[in-house]
Amino acid sequence: LGAADACVDAGAYAAEGRGGPKDGALAVKYSQRACEGGEIKGCANMGVFARDGFGMAGDNGVAKSHFSKACDGGVAIACSNLGTLWMDEAATAKTKTAALVLAFIAFEKACKGNDPMGCSNLATAYYKGDGIAKSYPSAMQFAQKACELDYANGCYTQAVMYYTGEGVTQDIFQFRIWATRACDKGHAQACTNIGMLYLQGKGGFARDMRKARQLLKQGCDGGYQRACSELADLASAGTDLMRISHISLCLSSALWIFTSAAQAQEIGAESATSVAETTTAAERTKDEKRRHFEDAMRLDQLGGKREA
Repeated sequence: LGAADACVDAGAYAAEGRGGPKDGALAVKYSQRACEGGEIKGCANMGVFARDGFGMAGDNGVAKSHFSKACDGGVAIACSNLGTLWMDEAATAKTKTAALVLAFIAFEKACKGNDPMGCSNLATAYYKGDGIAKSYPSAMQFAQKACELDYANGCYTQAVMYYTGEGVTQDIFQFRIWATRACDKGHAQACTNIGMLYLQGKGGFARDMRKARQLLKQGCDGGYQRACSELADLASAGTDLMRISHISLCLSSALWIFTSAAQAQEIGAESATSVAETTTAAERTKDEKRRHFEDAMRLDQLGGKREA
């Protein structure tokens, strides 16, 4: 290994605590040396450290500089991280449009480099029109690529678009396929939604309490609080029939399943627009589904993952 390569490894070992306790200061020292020596993975790691305040003062400006250098050097995940920082800035900046465009450019580079998170975020950008003209077909295209790259949220985005009929012909069978695939890849909300459909016997799912409980448990184990609440309600209801009756009284439709729990890393949904008086009943239903989907969309972030 060259000196810069060795510094990347040394920085990663210090950050992850391999061979000893985690040492942020040492991780920064070696990663900085690697970056200055021309090893772009070191720059990508420095971006993570600056963003997270690990071993150095947290500074998104410094993080963006490092991520930008690594992204230009071909580290796709650095492009995704750069995009998320621009999205964070867009949430509060006066120059929101400019920040959204920069985020879109970063996600596009990430996806071209086959980073699944970048493809998923690119799908979100096309769906919501963030930094680019809104395009449901493009949103589906990049969600599909993210799913093919084994990214659960891409599969789930496809599922929801098939349910809402945005960009594709509404197809409950396709919704079932892609939601199941997302669940199999560990998407807790997808597992929960399928579980609730089994519980209610809706969406082409025959009522099956055993499968419902199993899937709700998967959702709960995956950290989705609504699944935990549903399991608790099932346990306290006394009988399945009592629980189903309670659901029928409380829920007018199954659309609620696409409303996302608030998350610290969520970009936030677009404001729902009013429906004109002349809008047909079918259009009002479609608009409602779209708003629920926007609530469910979120911007995925790295969450501390570091390039080795």
